[in-house]
Amino acid sequence: MIRRWWLILGVLLASCGSAEIVAPGALVVVDTFPGQGAVVDPGEVPIVVAFSEAVDPGSLEDGVTVAVTSRTGAVMRQLDIALDDYDRDRFTATYTVEAFPADATFLLTVDDATVVATSRARLAAPVERRFTTTP
Repeated sequence: MIRRWWLILGVLLASCGSAEIVAPGALVVVDTFPGQGAVVDPGEVPIVVAFSEAVDPGSLEDGVTVAVTSRTGAVMRQLDIALDDYDRDRFTATYTVEAFPADATFLLTVDDATVVATSRARLAAPVERRFTTTP
């Protein structure tokens, strides 16, 4: 009986002895507001970014930007943006941004080098959303 127990223990140790260290999976932007191709009214519009998991709120301050672009996509100027709230239960960041001018095109960017999950996971690449305002 003791010999059988040692045999079982030896098999378990041999199969479990080579544990691998697994890096966290990629962080994902689940949704944004405004979304890709959206058309919004000019003025004050909140920016909302929803993530797949908890994000380090400290990385959100500089990790999301909004820029006015030309119709061809060239960045003309960055808008002032500030983190207003981070909902830890829904993994959602809400930003206030300066008023959007009418008849303009914008680029919302979530930076993969800055935004980091609490698990240390990162975005696989920058996330970009283009949207416009009505005339």
